[in-house]
Amino acid sequence: MKSIKKYLFVMAALAVVLGFASCKQDRGPSIVAEFECKTEYDTSVVTFYADGTFSAVVTESSYGVKGQEFAAGTYVGDPSADEEITVTFTKYTRDEYFVNKEVSHKIRSGKISSMFIAGDEYIRK
Repeated sequence: MKSIKKYLFVMAALAVVLGFASCKQDRGPSIVAEFECKTEYDTSVVTFYADGTFSAVVTESSYGVKGQEFAAGTYVGDPSADEEITVTFTKYTRDEYFVNKEVSHKIRSGKISSMFIAGDEYIRK
């Protein structure tokens, strides 16, 4: 009877340990820098990740498109520093012309000007 209790205790302990080990969340690549642009119509955020990708999402909108990713791609350079970065769009819903094209942007004083629309200014968060 004692050996059955030991066996059941060991099995229960293994179940608990394996249960916690299997609950690890995949958080994805870490964030290098985020930039935000607020206009009278919407707010969008561009996030640059450590794996060399970026994503642009509308976070607030008077048009009802909140949460929509409108651009994505890869980048070269350090968006956390004031320097030039080169982005290559793999997705850009506002103008298909830019898909698979490289575009360079200078980051000055924590700001990127006209990244998507002329005159818009993205400020590092």
